[in-house]
Amino acid sequence: MTESDDPTLHPAVRSRPWVRRTMLGCISIPLVLALLLGGLIWWRGQAVAERQEQARQEQAERADESFQPALEKLTPPPEPDFVDIDKTIRVIHEIDLALQNYDGFESYLQHLGHQDYRNVAPEVLEARRELLDRVRELYALQTQANEQEALWDFTKGMMLEVLSVVEAEGEWGVLGPTGSFSLDKEHAREVLAEFRQQQSARARQIRDLGKARDGLFEAMIQYSDVYYSYVEEWDRISVLRDRAYLALVERDWPTVEQNARAAIELAPKEREAHLLAAMAILEQGNPERYSEAEEILADYLDEHPGRSAPALLLLGALERERGNHEAARLNFQQAAAYYPKQAALLTDMLDPYRMRSWLRKSRDGTLIIEAYKDTMLGAGYFSPELQLAAVHFERDDFEAGKRRVLDHFARRRAQQQWDFVLSDLAFAQDLLGADAHRIFPEGAWLDLQISRPMLTSGLNVAVRNRTGETLRNASLVLLVQFTDMHPGDYMTFNARTQPAIRPHTVTSFGTVRVEGEVLGQPRGIDDVVRHRAILISDEAVVWVDTDEFRMSELERAERDIRKQRTSSQGRTAWYQELSTKFDDVSGQLPGQTVMEIQPSTFGRDAVVFQLPREVAILRPAFRLTYGGKTYHAAENRIDEDHITLKFTAVEDFSKEDTGDLELGIRTIFGEVVLTYGKDGGVDYRFDRISR
Repeated sequence: MTESDDPTLHPAVRSRPWVRRTMLGCISIPLVLALLLGGLIWWRGQAVAERQEQARQEQAERADESFQPALEKLTPPPEPDFVDIDKTIRVIHEIDLALQNYDGFESYLQHLGHQDYRNVAPEVLEARRELLDRVRELYALQTQANEQEALWDFTKGMMLEVLSVVEAEGEWGVLGPTGSFSLDKEHAREVLAEFRQQQSARARQIRDLGKARDGLFEAMIQYSDVYYSYVEEWDRISVLRDRAYLALVERDWPTVEQNARAAIELAPKEREAHLLAAMAILEQGNPERYSEAEEILADYLDEHPGRSAPALLLLGALERERGNHEAARLNFQQAAAYYPKQAALLTDMLDPYRMRSWLRKSRDGTLIIEAYKDTMLGAGYFSPELQLAAVHFERDDFEAGKRRVLDHFARRRAQQQWDFVLSDLAFAQDLLGADAHRIFPEGAWLDLQISRPMLTSGLNVAVRNRTGETLRNASLVLLVQFTDMHPGDYMTFNARTQPAIRPHTVTSFGTVRVEGEVLGQPRGIDDVVRHRAILISDEAVVWVDTDEFRMSELERAERDIRKQRTSSQGRTAWYQELSTKFDDVSGQLPGQTVMEIQPSTFGRDAVVFQLPREVAILRPAFRLTYGGKTYHAAENRIDEDHITLKFTAVEDFSKEDTGDLELGIRTIFGEVVLTYGKDGGVDYRFDRISR
């Protein structure tokens, strides 16, 4: 049947077959176009899906590549040699603290991968590795830069939030001596739920977070639980070491040993208590027990060869007590060579000590931290140069001993460790006795001059040199006590070094800004209670004070000595030696002191004395008494081999009714008075000496 015979077609179509062919053609064109468009969309979708899959594969590979080194480092060994509790806490604290210091995964993972995890508690490493692996799984899904950034911010915030939900019991706070720790997991979940709510906008940018979030939170809580169990264990050990340090300050050596041994029992491989125990045995002075100290130090050196400096120093002190000066010298020299190299390793616990922030809020807490730093940085007792100086002085080699003292403070200056200068100088004077004062006995003739500039917040600092010596390469450490600081505590501020301090001149050290923080509050120039200074030069290391301070300290020392005379307390070795020196010098004064009246054209005459220079080591204060009045020297200087004193406008001594002159020489060892009277004529002569 043809198209013209088809009864279903319109008559017009049957009569015109080309019309039907045209209509069929019109219908097929859109269909073809639709099919083509659908195919294009499908093809593009396939291409997008392939690109996304490729991006996910590349991101997964990138995640493995970035995370794998850190994950491998965090894999605990099957059987660690031992668990170092101190190192465990340091590493934990450091990798958590690092969260605040990095802005993305790449740099943070590099930090984790470069850590040394040997002898860190395996449970801590495993928990940390599990947490990091959960983060890696999420990171592998984040193909876009904004997604990766959102995940970093979210993960970092979550970790810091959980680390803040520890509850501590005990009167000292989070890490106090009686504190105990607990992780309230329900509270932790509440904190995390609130954190999720706060971070909801950020979380929406993280691909597939919902699938992994709960596992991530559980891994974080598990890690925190392990973390704080070790923090609590470390704190129990630290309590015992704290007590040992405080006893060390009081020189209560049996108590030092008792607490140090208790800490060793809890942590047989730790460092600090081993050093304290050996030191305590040594300082108790029983030669029959020296082998115990030697054994402790030998074990320390076996376990911690990279931190040998303080142990070598103690071995040197041990040999010195045995009288083996050559062996002592070699140990001290080795310690001196190693301390600068090992300083960073030895002080790697300072961050955990900062965790125990309550220590810095009390005098005793500060003493604990300072005692630890002395041990680990070669300060005070642990200064090899000062110990070497003691060996030389004991062998009557004064010049070699002096060089070692100056070497020690040159090292302090080179390392810019100004905080130690105060305690080091005090210890040097205690250890070395009168020899320390003999290095530069004229120190009392250096005067600190302080003034406030008009337009700045600092202090103008200068030193007046009344000696005849030139002090070269002179650094001045300004010591400032602010309000609310404990008596005897100072903050140190370094003034610029001057090439030389010339004799009988005033040398300016410029303006020093004095700003600090006390008990969390800022302090400045208006909060200064008192100031002192220590001068470090190629020739001497000495205190530099104002006249007012020296007089107040002299009066305080006199009161203390009067009390001591009525008690059973013994005198220190340096006091005994200088007291003998005082007796010797006093006996020579009548024959070596020259007194002269210098007439004045305008009425009152001046009185001038020349005293032997040896008096300087006694750090005396002078006063002239005449006619019921007291005069202070207008000039007080050291000229070559003598001390020159000049008291001006005293009296017209041409009068016949003038009375006696009395020169008072005050020291902490007592006061000597030289009395001069007229010999029947007009001249004054020495009459008598009294104490």
